[in-house]
Amino acid sequence: MLAYRIEDAEGRGPYVTRGLCYYQYASSDRFRNKPMAMPGPVRDYPLLRSGVDCDKTFVYAFKSLDDLRRVFKSYEGRKAMKRKGFVVTVYECHPEHYVEGTAQCVFRKEHSKMLHTIDLVKLK
Repeated sequence: MLAYRIEDAEGRGPYVTRGLCYYQYASSDRFRNKPMAMPGPVRDYPLLRSGVDCDKTFVYAFKSLDDLRRVFKSYEGRKAMKRKGFVVTVYECHPEHYVEGTAQCVFRKEHSKMLHTIDLVKLK
C-alpha cells in the first residue's frame, strides 16, 4: 500500500489542526489551493470509525497522486509550498499500520518504508 504525504525535511505536513485545517504557509499566498477539499478526520467516516484520529502515532497522507492533485490544484500554490521546503514523499506501508478513508489515508511512518520524493512543481 502506498501513501503520498506532503511534508518538509523534518517530516511535518502542511496542515496545522485547530478544529479547522490551515496551511502553514498560506496566510499570504494569493494562489491558495483547496485545503478544505480534503475533509478532516471527523468528516471521513472510515477514519473516524477506526479511531485513528485519537492515535497520534498515525500521520495523514493521500491514497493516490490523483487525490493529492485534486486538493492541491494550483501550480503557483505548489511552487509556494516548494519554496517552504515541502515535497511529496512516497511511502510503502504495511496493511496493519495503514487505514484508508474516503478522501485520505493515515499510516504509521515508523512501520513504513520511504521510497522516494516527488517535486511538487513537477506534478502534472
